[in-house]
Amino acid sequence: MPAELAYLFRHTVLRDAAYQLQLPGDRARLHGLAIGAIEDAAGGRPPAPAPLADFEKKDYQPHPVDAFAETLAEHARRAGAEGARHLAPLVRLYLRRGAELAEKRFDRSAAERLWRQVADVEAGPERAAALRLCAIASAKAGRFAIAEGLLQEALALFRAGPPTPFEGITVETLGSVCKATNVARSEELYREALALHRRARNRRSEGSALGNLATLHMETGRVDDAEAEFEEALRIHRETGNRPFEGILLGNFAILLRQTGRLDRAEAAYRQAIDILTEQGDRPTVGGTRCNLATLYRLTGRMQECEALLDCALAEAREIRDRLTESSALDGLAALYSATGRSAQAERAILDALDLSRSLGDRRAEGTHLGALAEIHTNSSRTADAEMEFEAALAIHREVRNVRFEGIHRCEYAVFLIGLGRVDRGRAEAEAGLELLRRVHDAPALKRAVEDLERACAEAGIPPVAGSAG
Repeated sequence: MPAELAYLFRHTVLRDAAYQLQLPGDRARLHGLAIGAIEDAAGGRPPAPAPLADFEKKDYQPHPVDAFAETLAEHARRAGAEGARHLAPLVRLYLRRGAELAEKRFDRSAAERLWRQVADVEAGPERAAALRLCAIASAKAGRFAIAEGLLQEALALFRAGPPTPFEGITVETLGSVCKATNVARSEELYREALALHRRARNRRSEGSALGNLATLHMETGRVDDAEAEFEEALRIHRETGNRPFEGILLGNFAILLRQTGRLDRAEAAYRQAIDILTEQGDRPTVGGTRCNLATLYRLTGRMQECEALLDCALAEAREIRDRLTESSALDGLAALYSATGRSAQAERAILDALDLSRSLGDRRAEGTHLGALAEIHTNSSRTADAEMEFEAALAIHREVRNVRFEGIHRCEYAVFLIGLGRVDRGRAEAEAGLELLRRVHDAPALKRAVEDLERACAEAGIPPVAGSAG
């Protein structure tokens, strides 16, 4: 054994042996002294926070001692176990402050672990509130199945107690978690949450549920419903002064505006959303909105601006360990590289994005990445790979009801099939894809698909696809 490792091993054993030699009362006193010394060095003990299950509780207020919160919680736990019962409540205080600090630092693994520990030392509505926060951290880290189980437990606890706005809030959170894998279930949950919010006259949460429903309807092709819901939700957010949700919703509404060809309004909405989200310190959502604005830049030929924005979003996502935004930024860069003739870079970027989406269990993103990979392989004449990827992507789009990307990739698949001489199958895919794009009112995607199909038919010496005019 190397001398350095032997020293470390003996040092650890010596420390533990010395600890065990102390009487329980002495150990409790020493843990208490450690707590006092750390608190004194870091500005004192922070005030007790409002209960987690208090709907009107104030936002987390940082304190210098928070950097040592986990250490303090462990000292308090050990002191309580050794008989210093008066220090046991500090476990709750410092576990919670550690969890809230982890959230502010975008350290999702630490937040998930610490909220789980908070839940373990709480009961009733407080335990339910901690489980819900743990589930949010799990979902942001891509652990959707774990998040769903935690939310089901939290919901049962909330329903076992007195009426609370957190019942509707938890149902809505469950809807957001389910959206990655079960869109129909997600819509049911959003509608249930909306009814609960209205019954409780919880106006702020009503706006949130409407916004989530609008985004789901946009993504599944119900554009008219989505636009009306976006407008109503924005009115509620502005009426209630809910700036964080206003910023999030504006970014989602901008996607609908872009898809329906209102590019100037879309760009203005993206910029306003980024300003609000930056003001609120919501770095993950700023990153995702930048990726969406970069797509608009690419579609309008502003390639340098697109690349700079995506590079910025990717760097920040990696800094804060935001794997969802990292995946989106890589997907955007793959499209940009492909459009500017950098096929090897495009393939590397989309493969990295695909690995991330699979590790996160995000089926919706996996489908879009597979379709993008198929297009890249088409351009590099890897025909067999491209066909398998198109088929896999389309199967996922149908599974998660991603109508827009099903339309886009069916049209791209049609071009691919016509190029191989499989005209009948190509025409069928094209007609179905164009109908889907018309259903979601995606004017830019429809225009590109029509142009690509017309070119493919001309090169193959066949008449245009039915329905490709207008």
